[in-house]
Amino acid sequence: MAYEGCGEQLGAPCVNHTIHQKMLSMLPRCLQLIEQCNAWPTDQNDACADAHPYCTEMVYLYRVTGLNTYDIRKPCIGDELCYPSGNMIGFLKRADVISALGAKSDIVWQECNMDVYAMFARDYHRNFNYTVPPLLAAGIRVMIYAGDMDYVCNWRGNKAWVTALNWPGKAAFNAASDVEFRVGGRAAGQERKYGNFSFVRVYDAGHMVPMDQPAAALYLLKQFLRK
Repeated sequence: MAYEGCGEQLGAPCVNHTIHQKMLSMLPRCLQLIEQCNAWPTDQNDACADAHPYCTEMVYLYRVTGLNTYDIRKPCIGDELCYPSGNMIGFLKRADVISALGAKSDIVWQECNMDVYAMFARDYHRNFNYTVPPLLAAGIRVMIYAGDMDYVCNWRGNKAWVTALNWPGKAAFNAASDVEFRVGGRAAGQERKYGNFSFVRVYDAGHMVPMDQPAAALYLLKQFLRK
């Protein structure tokens, strides 16, 4: 995504050739650690502990460019989350908002609690897609969506695991076309769908799809709830 993906979508790679080669050289070991991590029934093994810092180093190689991890078009502003969030934080710390949400007044809201994040570090490279087929089998609608300008949870990687997912509708889903949809008279993205499973690529949106493309996000939500 950082090299070919940025090249295709932005006209130039997000990282230089040297960094790209470094990423490629790290990939086999990263995949090996992920495979070893998932070979265990739980995350309590050294491979899961080692996979997180090793594999996320490739994200940091991207970060040294100064670009936003969540939107390849933008610079990273502020802390690791790359977005100025003072207004949002102030709003969610207001007593009336806390009361309206039914949240505990003695807990201070944080955009990202790093203590909680650290507790999930061993799960970071565990495969949880096995939870999706039972939902589909039960007739529950599932939609996976991604903004096509996101780096860290990019649409290419999401589409890869979605098309690799083993479920009864796999062949029909993979044979389906990516159909472009329009919102407000303009192309807003592509959807691939079969039965109760769909994958959506949202154009010109980063990680925060509702923030970048609110009309498209609302359209998708309404379509999903309407079906």
